[in-house]
Amino acid sequence: IIVTLSADFYDYILKYPHLFEIMKSHRIDIAPMTPQEIRDVIEKPMQSTDVNVTFDADLTGDLVFEMRERPEALPLLQFLLEKLFEQREGYRLTRHSYDTLGGLQGAIDRHAETTYADLPTNQHREYAHQLFTQHFIHLTETRDELTRLEYGEGITRRRVMRAELQLDDPENTVARETIDAFTTARLLIARSAMRQTTRLEESTYEISHEALINAWKRLRQWIELDREDIYLVQRLRPRIAEWQKEQQRKKKREFLLEKRELKQFQSYSQRKALNS
Repeated sequence: IIVTLSADFYDYILKYPHLFEIMKSHRIDIAPMTPQEIRDVIEKPMQSTDVNVTFDADLTGDLVFEMRERPEALPLLQFLLEKLFEQREGYRLTRHSYDTLGGLQGAIDRHAETTYADLPTNQHREYAHQLFTQHFIHLTETRDELTRLEYGEGITRRRVMRAELQLDDPENTVARETIDAFTTARLLIARSAMRQTTRLEESTYEISHEALINAWKRLRQWIELDREDIYLVQRLRPRIAEWQKEQQRKKKREFLLEKRELKQFQSYSQRKALNS
């Protein structure tokens, strides 16, 4: 078994001593790439006989410069190189395309913003807002969350079951059309998996990469605007899971919301829809 784990989450392993001992004796740390390694990643695939394209003068140097001290930006680099290749002139990747796309940070922001703007109605755009903040991200709650949110720390993507999004509801066309638009744009990923308990296939959706969270300015604004609501729904999810697992009626009562919490959710449901 090969397990990959972001360094951001390594503290979770410390909670499980046996797992920690196994991982400690087999761990391989992947350090950030050096500038030369980044240059090789950019240039060498383009130099193969199957591709054989060139770069405008200093374009590779600018890409390496943008990547400095940003190991988390590799998905942005991959996305930008793909767009540069699509917009190549003959066998050359051009500075004009690089500037038009907005560089490393701007390329995926513009792509996400274009996908959002091209949604057919304001109702679709409102649903997109709800979709990304209520379903597709998880916020770590800390005292200095405003500082952390500013730098994109403590924000991770969340995998969502198709049932949670209610996509099989025949009247839920706005949801299906919005999710299809972001999936076609490859900003969301759809996967199918076999559920072991029921042997039924289930579809899941998630943000294609956490780089989108930092790069898409509108999403960052939504998160900052909605963070209290996001925390509220996050606190509810584990209690729903416990409620569904518990069979004894008396114990189930322990998971009922107290008066203050109930008022919070009543207020929330007047502003935003809660799914079933």
